[in-house]
Order: sequence, then C-alpha cells, then structure tokens
Amino acid sequence: MYLFETQNGRHTIGFSVLVLMWTIFIHSTVSIAANTISVKPENATAGGTSIYHLEFQLDQPLSPQATIIVSFPAGFHLNGVLIAGSATINGGFRVKVNNLDVEIQRSGLGRTIRAGEKVDLRFANVVNPEATDRNYEVRVRIRDNNTVIANKISNVQIAKKEIER
Repeated sequence: MYLFETQNGRHTIGFSVLVLMWTIFIHSTVSIAANTISVKPENATAGGTSIYHLEFQLDQPLSPQATIIVSFPAGFHLNGVLIAGSATINGGFRVKVNNLDVEIQRSGLGRTIRAGEKVDLRFANVVNPEATDRNYEVRVRIRDNNTVIANKISNVQIAKKEIER
C-alpha cells in the first residue's frame, strides 16, 4: 500500500475533494476585484468649468512613478487644467495636457499604493462641452513601469444649463 492510499480508496478521493474545495475558498476570499475606475464631474452642466473626480481600485500595486492618462472626447476643453491632487495618494503630481488627454504623473515621491486599495484623484479646470443630455465616454489608462495596468471607460453625463431669470 502507498502512503496516501487506503484500503477501499474512498478516503483518498474524499480528502482530495476537501483539499480542492478549501483551496478554491481561500483564493476566492483573498482575491482582489478587477480594476474599477469611475470619473465624475463636480459640475456636470453644459459649458461649465469643473473639478473632475477620479476614483479607482486596481488589482495590482501602483508605484510612485505611475502615470494616469484621462482621455476626453471632442467638445471638452482642457487648456485650463493645471493642477491635480488626492486625499489618498501622497507625494504630489505633474500635470500635462496634450489635446484631449490629461496626463497626471506621480512625482516619484510617496508610497506605493497597495493592490485593492481604493484611491481618489482630482483635477481642475475642465470645461464641459455645450452639447447636453448625453453620455460622454472618458477613457482612463494607468501606466506603471511602461506597462498599461488599467484601461477603462467611464461614462460622464452632461446636463443642460440652468436658465437664469
């Protein structure tokens, strides 16, 4: 008889199934959700200038050298975007605008963001398009060490301007 063999073989199969179920349970409870990313304007009115809030949770760590690129569709005006900040990511940022892309690079200072940690980022002064009552697709790409670690689209709803009387 072998070390793991029993007389009738049933215990070996039952034990194997139990080990497999335990392994699946452990991996499912400690696994990290897929990348989640949302983009929301503070002021969602047509033609309005807004601070944009980016919230995300990644399935892998984010180093202090990472870059976040937020790509807006035609109609948005990004010339005034000069500053970015965060309540959860320390170390500071460099902001660069290239046509309809806002590139926000971590300064290299600050800590590495752990996989699964929810973080936020804000940047101003995005001017919303004049066209209203529609969803705009805003793409967010996150690069770290020359590798894209997230690439998601978030829908942004722009509302009609309030008519002043």
